[in-house]
Amino acid sequence: MHTFNVNSIDDLFGKITFLAWLPGETLFSLVSRHHCFWGHTLAARTCEQFFGHSRAGSQHDLPSRLSHFVARTDGCFGDVQKVAKHHTLLAYYAAFISADELANAIACMAGDSVAHLKLRLGILTSRFRANHPLKACAACMDEDRADCGWAYWHVEHQYPGVWICPKHDQLLKESNLKANGVERFQWHLPARENFRELQIEKQGVIAHAHAAIQGLSQQVIDLVTHFSHRSFETGRLHEVYRAELVRRGWVTSGGSFRMPEIASSFLAHVEPLRVLPELDALPATVAEAVTQLGRLLRPPRSGTHPLRHLVMINWLFGSTEAFWLAYSSALNPPITLSRVAFPSVGHLDMDGKDARHDQLISLLSVHKLSFRLAAKAVGIDVGTAMAWAAQAGLSIARRPKKLTGAIRQQAILELQNGADKTVVATNANVSVVTITKLLLSEVGLHAAWCKSRAKRAQTSAREVWLQLLKTHAGLGIKFMRAVDPAAYAWLYRNDRAWLDDHKPKRLAITMDPCANRVLWDVRDDSLSVEVEHAVLDLGQRAGTRPIKLWQIYQLVPALKAKLAALDRLPLTRRVIEQALQRRSGGMPGPDLLA
Repeated sequence: MHTFNVNSIDDLFGKITFLAWLPGETLFSLVSRHHCFWGHTLAARTCEQFFGHSRAGSQHDLPSRLSHFVARTDGCFGDVQKVAKHHTLLAYYAAFISADELANAIACMAGDSVAHLKLRLGILTSRFRANHPLKACAACMDEDRADCGWAYWHVEHQYPGVWICPKHDQLLKESNLKANGVERFQWHLPARENFRELQIEKQGVIAHAHAAIQGLSQQVIDLVTHFSHRSFETGRLHEVYRAELVRRGWVTSGGSFRMPEIASSFLAHVEPLRVLPELDALPATVAEAVTQLGRLLRPPRSGTHPLRHLVMINWLFGSTEAFWLAYSSALNPPITLSRVAFPSVGHLDMDGKDARHDQLISLLSVHKLSFRLAAKAVGIDVGTAMAWAAQAGLSIARRPKKLTGAIRQQAILELQNGADKTVVATNANVSVVTITKLLLSEVGLHAAWCKSRAKRAQTSAREVWLQLLKTHAGLGIKFMRAVDPAAYAWLYRNDRAWLDDHKPKRLAITMDPCANRVLWDVRDDSLSVEVEHAVLDLGQRAGTRPIKLWQIYQLVPALKAKLAALDRLPLTRRVIEQALQRRSGGMPGPDLLA
């Protein structure tokens, strides 16, 4: 056991001894060992020491208040990024999200709350378990006690999809605590008496599926490790999958998938994996397999749980080396057709939408058919065909009737700059439907429009917040949030790192001894009475609806000019805060003044 001393950090700690990281240890495990080492009887005491809160930070998978943890340990365990990316379950999800999403996730974990993080990572909507049960290997526990003096939680054992220990080839044990709500805020280490015992029948079924579970477990660990230090473009995965399906002969000469064969093979692969409760969201029927495969074989429109991709990779490639070779290879040739074959409607029953999309792209890119002929061949509208082609990066030859020449170029320029479709339609003297068709059929235009609008929203929210910092920084974040909840909500959900760097420092209410205190007291008394009367009047008229700040200073015009000086008007400030909180049932929410 390695120990080292850290000098006094604050009055709470003083000079104490910290334990060192053990190989591949989770943050929850490290703090649990300190809880035992220090002999604390209350979990809240350990939480307070490490995270500055009686409960926050005790999450075993994606903990909050990491910035407090780093500050209170003087950075001896690493900075926030190192702790989050190497000692929590973010290590698993980091390989499958963009750099911006990763930065936002780290900012959430550094802050006071991770309330929306699992939703943003696609965990809550994945149909896989979102509680991330604690898992341990019995052989590892014995070995760790002998080598280190502790049985502890290993990061790689906690990855979704990992149920066989890669070192001892044993089924991992699942803890009865934490994930199911029992001892939710407690600290504890692996112990045999806390593990869930499998029924005898279940043990036999899992033993029969051991090879399949072991193969998936090893590949999950290999892939997460492989992509922990490099960029992984999940948007390219459908291309890699398609290339492998072509190699296996599961794509027709017309470019459509042979879904019955593909679905049957996939179903046979996942059947032994479904014996694990965590993986029972995998398809159980051919119809379910078709639906799930259809989403993975198309360009993604939203986030997908990494476990779906990991199972797909395990099925198609079997090893990390084979997948990496396919992923990194630039060779992804178009499918050559010996003749034009118009598909019949019967070919579209299993997965009609996806098959028609691929057939359309093949007819347009390989056979150079017109949009009208290609759309007719696969049985879709020409407008839909143009939108699908734009998504696939195919340029469209146009014969415009309404958007011609300079008008069309001006409309494209406005959309690229993020202008509202209604405004663009008015400027071009066309309908909103026409602008929508242009937006969806011009290659890259929709993506540029969305990106520009997001940038506009970010700039606007930041400007509003900076102005609030300039005028109301001394009143605290709760008051600023009530003044403009929309800006705060946008930054909280989409720009958390920036928001955390631009929080106000609460200033103590002080009075200038050289100033005329009686004057401010008199002003405060008078103004607070006016505000209180206005609040009572608004309460009678509003009923159960919340009172807005602008409604108060609409009835008391003198209040608006004094908002920047509320630190010198404590009575008035108290009346306002009580009115806003009382009417909203607590702390002002994001929609208080919307």
